[in-house]
Amino acid sequence: MASRLSRWGVGPKVALGAVVYAIPAAAATYLWPEVCIVRFVPYTALIVVGAILVVIGIPLWVAGVAAAMTAYNKDSLMTSGVFGMVRHPVYSAWIVFLIPGITLLCRSWPLLGRLWLPISSSS
Repeated sequence: MASRLSRWGVGPKVALGAVVYAIPAAAATYLWPEVCIVRFVPYTALIVVGAILVVIGIPLWVAGVAAAMTAYNKDSLMTSGVFGMVRHPVYSAWIVFLIPGITLLCRSWPLLGRLWLPISSSS
């Protein structure tokens, strides 16, 4: 019989890839702000949209983590609640709301570029 799957799934691998990209992207934004800062959209608009995305993303992420941990502890498949609406609410919260929201708050083109790079979770 196969061993029990990890509580964290592929999350650590995806997070490692994101951090490896985010550090040089943030450094580039800091070192060359005249090139890397989004300037054609008003700063207020970026802050408002970024804040809205983060405010939506955090409760979705918390609900997803709580539901996943509850199901994992019961050794059952979760198909209701937030998992009834979204197949992977934890990843969806990060990809759709939190990363874009944080990026807009930072006004950084290089950080926004991470959203279009392919993410591979296979090893």
